[in-house]
Amino acid sequence: MEETATATKSAPMEAEPFPQVPPARSVAEVRAHPNFAATRRRFLLAFATDPQAQGSSPAMRLLSDPGRIALFSTIVTLYFHYDPDERATWPTIGLIRNVFLPLGLSSARRLDAILARLQSIGLLSLVDSPADRRLRLVLPTEHMLDLDLDLLARQFSCLDSFLPGTNIGGPLREGDRRYQRALRHVASRTRSLARQPLELAGRLRPILARQDGVKLLAPYLVAAHDGDPTRVSLSFDTLGLRSRTSRTHIRNLFNELAQLGLARQHRPGGHQVELLPELLDLADNFIASAIANYARGWAIACWLVETDPRYAQYFPPAATD
Repeated sequence: MEETATATKSAPMEAEPFPQVPPARSVAEVRAHPNFAATRRRFLLAFATDPQAQGSSPAMRLLSDPGRIALFSTIVTLYFHYDPDERATWPTIGLIRNVFLPLGLSSARRLDAILARLQSIGLLSLVDSPADRRLRLVLPTEHMLDLDLDLLARQFSCLDSFLPGTNIGGPLREGDRRYQRALRHVASRTRSLARQPLELAGRLRPILARQDGVKLLAPYLVAAHDGDPTRVSLSFDTLGLRSRTSRTHIRNLFNELAQLGLARQHRPGGHQVELLPELLDLADNFIASAIANYARGWAIACWLVETDPRYAQYFPPAATD
């Protein structure tokens, strides 16, 4: 999947402040919030709940780690920012590389492989640029846009617990694409913030960044906070069936946690796992940072929809399924 002409050399747009909206809460503020425990549980359940029963299995299996989710989001974000009259916004493979690779979540080779897979399962299309046929544009299909809307709705659902009574994310659950486009516009201006949750995860970062890392750890974190973190029992076989992940992959993940000194396995097979305080603390940093980003991102999106109709009304042409 190579372009036939040199990609645009324009650097990704720098993060743009939104002074009209208050800054994000600090991680300490979020963790001290009286609703943090309930919000954390909702956040984790959104990952722990197997979404494959509600959607395309190949597509949902592809969205199994933060890197793939970030690439998926990058493609949709660039699509919503695409202006045929501004070459720097054309969603070429080169622009995707320039925007995505600095996040440090994937190699260039793996990026090309994921793009090829997204194309093979009908989530994106490569089309010649109308203005320069040497370049190919990466456009999401309607199916990909629908999956993105569902992904956003699941991610932002935790805010209903953080700020109850505000119906945050309600428009997403109702399928309102105005807020989808506004959120992706926010993402295009605040890319540096997307790295913060994993950066704050410290030594837990390689676990969360690996395939299915968040999804596999989430049910253990829920059980730890609901009960005793020194005696969490959830068999690898059960988790493998629930998450459609191999038992070997799960065992390797927990072996790595043990090697990092973040967890102990007192019985084989996941029947008695001890999540150590450092793991719980780092996971809370990751979750609190994500919640802070979600809350401010939603506030900015609402401000855009209410004050600037361009972000609510313009949709570039999507690829056909």
